[in-house]
Amino acid sequence: MDYRDNPVKYEIQSAPWYTGILIGGVLIAVLLVLFIVVKLIALHGLNKTESESGNVTNESDTKQESYTKGTSHTRQESDTKQEDPKNGIDELITPFFWVDNEDSASVCLYVGEYKDELFQTREDEGFEGNGYDWDSLAQVFLTELAPELKEVIDFDSEGSMFCAYSEDKEALRQFIQRFKSACEDDTLIADLFSHAKPD
Repeated sequence: MDYRDNPVKYEIQSAPWYTGILIGGVLIAVLLVLFIVVKLIALHGLNKTESESGNVTNESDTKQESYTKGTSHTRQESDTKQEDPKNGIDELITPFFWVDNEDSASVCLYVGEYKDELFQTREDEGFEGNGYDWDSLAQVFLTELAPELKEVIDFDSEGSMFCAYSEDKEALRQFIQRFKSACEDDTLIADLFSHAKPD
C-alpha cells in the first residue's frame, strides 16, 4: 500500500517504538504529581484541624484558669468583706462615720445638727449638744441597752465632736449600729436622754 493513499495512518504506523513508553511515563508522572498534591492537601488540612483544636483547648484552658483565678479572687474579697467590721457600715450609721486604725477603730460625729433639738429640751439643765453631752447619752445607752459592750467601748469626745473607740472593732460596729437605731426612735432616745447627766 502506498503511503500517499493514507499519509496519517502511515505516520502512526511508522512512529518510533518508544513513543508509547514516553506517553505512559508522562501519564505516570502526572498521576504521581496528583497523588503528591492530594497527600499534601490532606496533610495540611489535618495540621490545620489539629491547630484549631489546640487553640480551642488553649482558649478553654485559659478561660478555665481565668475563671478559677476570678473565683478565687472573688472568694478572697468575700472573705475580706466578712472579716471587715467596717464593710458597708458608713451608709447605715450616717451622720456618724467610721475611722479605721491599725489596732482599733473609732466612730465619730460632728455635733450641732443631728438630734440637736433633743439636747435643746434640757438646755436649761446645761446640755448644749456638744461631744461631751453625746458621751453622756451614749453611756446611758450602753448601761441600759447594751451592757455587754460597756467594758470594751471608750470615749474621747471634744466640744465639737463625739467620738467612741475600741480595740474590738466588731463590738464597736455592734454599738454604733444599735446606738444609731436608738437615735432614730424618737421615743426611745428621749427616754434614754432623760437619764443622762450633763458633763
